[in-house]
Amino acid sequence: MKKKVMTNRENFIRAIKFGKPERVPINGGYCIPRYDKQSDCKPIHCGLSDGDWGYGFTRLDSDSVTMGQVTDHPLKTEDDIQNWRAPELKSEYRFKGVPEQIQRYIDTDLFVFGGMGSYVFERLHYLVGMEGLFGLIYDDIDLVRELGGKIVDFQCEIIREYKKEPCKAVEIPAEVPTPTSVAKEVPDKIQIPDKEESPPLPLI
Repeated sequence: MKKKVMTNRENFIRAIKFGKPERVPINGGYCIPRYDKQSDCKPIHCGLSDGDWGYGFTRLDSDSVTMGQVTDHPLKTEDDIQNWRAPELKSEYRFKGVPEQIQRYIDTDLFVFGGMGSYVFERLHYLVGMEGLFGLIYDDIDLVRELGGKIVDFQCEIIREYKKEPCKAVEIPAEVPTPTSVAKEVPDKIQIPDKEESPPLPLI
């Protein structure tokens, strides 16, 4: 009898549950189109742009491959950092169309997960600059913690919103202190304060 081959979604789910997938799944969701087409999964995103954070990416006219780099960092003083607030997360606007996105990718046999965009360290140096961040780490680590805490609070709020959508998982960065960044349950490994009881999302 011919062995049944697992679908992309089935194989990906087995992989993030450490269940010995039939093949190594590919996450090309952040790659340029020719690699994205080979992906077994797809990240979906809420309606949040770099401009909402106060910065933008620039790149050379000849560069059609990289994401570029942030050259104008909005937080230049201690007061800027202390007064800074994360973008407002209006779920009725930010998450409009997300359920439709999820279903569209599921219909094409892709595993769908909630995308978080950039993470804590990336956001920090986008906001204050890499040189500025290292200077703050040396001179005023409490200020770094204050700014990083605001970013983490925002990311946790996005996770809560994804839990309201038909989204089965959310990506999490390796910089978060878990034993591994793949397939960890939110309540067991990362404490996300939430007043409402709801099933955990796997973190991938």
